[in-house]
Amino acid sequence: MLRSIIREGREALARRRRTRLDGSALRALKLALPGFDAIETATSAARGELEPIWREYVTTVSSPVMAASLELSALLLAILRLSRPQRILDIGSGFTSYVLRSYAREAGGVTVVTADDDAAWLEKTRAFLKSRHLATDEMWVWDALSISAPQPFQLVVHDLGTKFAVRVGALPRALELTTRDGMLILDDLHSTLYRESAPGMCRRDGRRFLFARTLSLDSIGRYAAIALPH
Repeated sequence: MLRSIIREGREALARRRRTRLDGSALRALKLALPGFDAIETATSAARGELEPIWREYVTTVSSPVMAASLELSALLLAILRLSRPQRILDIGSGFTSYVLRSYAREAGGVTVVTADDDAAWLEKTRAFLKSRHLATDEMWVWDALSISAPQPFQLVVHDLGTKFAVRVGALPRALELTTRDGMLILDDLHSTLYRESAPGMCRRDGRRFLFARTLSLDSIGRYAAIALPH
């Protein structure tokens, strides 16, 4: 009985601490860039737009567990509309590719480059994009793009592979491919390995690291973070 009371007390304390941290991170994100005070409203609107096609995608192409969550996708579209980047890199193809390339069509004059470490999955993504009448140019196998020397990107989404060791290993290159005034979005910070590695790597690169748990937490516990310029 006593052990149960102690455990419940610790869990309640952890929840209160998490709520404070989430609130602090959300306030910092709103202050980080002009217009970001509207991030919650923009994310909610984007979710409504994306939900039908996301549900189709996780039924016919992928699954809710493997695909980028609806929450992350909505946050990503909101960030795109608020920050309006012209050069975007998508590391790890899938539903994020649909979001980014839909935005590029909407905004006009936007370059999107997509890379994946799985050539077969890259082709699946290409087929889905084509079925939605979206551009399928600039789609690379990650190793080939990584060793090339493209001009850095103003927004990078890093969601590579299914193994977090691979994702952590690719993070330094993802940072190099992000302009100094650009933004790097990372998903799946529920992973202990990723959560313990990514913040320090981004900060050593001179970036602010903000958890976006409030805006991106999904039903299986996944959530995103954003690395921003200081």
